[in-house]
Amino acid sequence: MPLDALQRARLLRWIRPALVGGVLWAALTSVAMVSVPAVPGGAKVLPGKVSAAPEDSRWVQVREHEIDGLRVTEVVLGRTDVDAELPLLVQFHGRGSRPTIPTGDHTRTPPVRLMLPWAPDPLGDGYTWFPLSVTEGRDKVLGHHIERRVQQLAHVIKKFASLRPTEGRPLVAGFSQGGMLTFGLALLRPDLVEAAFPLAGWLPSYLVDRYLDPSRTYPPIRALHGSGDPVVPLVETRAMVRRLQASGLDATLEVFESDQHELPAAAWTRYKAHVREAIRLRRRGAPDLG
Repeated sequence: MPLDALQRARLLRWIRPALVGGVLWAALTSVAMVSVPAVPGGAKVLPGKVSAAPEDSRWVQVREHEIDGLRVTEVVLGRTDVDAELPLLVQFHGRGSRPTIPTGDHTRTPPVRLMLPWAPDPLGDGYTWFPLSVTEGRDKVLGHHIERRVQQLAHVIKKFASLRPTEGRPLVAGFSQGGMLTFGLALLRPDLVEAAFPLAGWLPSYLVDRYLDPSRTYPPIRALHGSGDPVVPLVETRAMVRRLQASGLDATLEVFESDQHELPAAAWTRYKAHVREAIRLRRRGAPDLG
């Protein structure tokens, strides 16, 4: 997907996914976010190690894990035991970003477990899931890395869900590169996913064609995208979602006014409603997520 001149100009103004990714959790919890500190070089992340919650937080419980070589931050929100059986919401951060932890008082937050995997490769102040950007236009190469990373993460998610008490199958969501992983998991490993929420994401068309199988059952996919996204163009994501719909998948795309690689507040509100509905469909009478 090579960028034209206008898109390249817009790219100079886009807000880093690190900032936008934090909004996702803020949309769910209506609180501020703090970045998770990086692990010093050579340090070992201990499986299940209790980690300090952000200052001035209540009912925010944090644990660190290392699963098959990937760091995973676990956050339990709400007035509950850290080992309670809870809905699991997996969030993939974007390129150059890192996981963020909700802060504030979560005494009244309906309990939920967040699984926040870390991309393995450093990039700037954050990390990246793939060694190249979608803006380079090398769809075949990018698709190869998406496919490999999805398979790795599917194993990590399955292992995490078996280690931590999990209600039903995981919900998956992510922004930008995280949105690509979210689409990928929904198509490559539909058996693992309850519902998928790709934000400003996309997949190369050849991957979609390769993994669509009329004999399989796929999870609902609720995509959200900016109208003028200069990094992941809307036209590509729209064509992909139409392809999914034509194949019988329960997939939707909602577009929000934005000329940056970010989403407005209305999109995060809509995302919150989608997550709430997915939990309610599985568990009658599930409480509001805030």
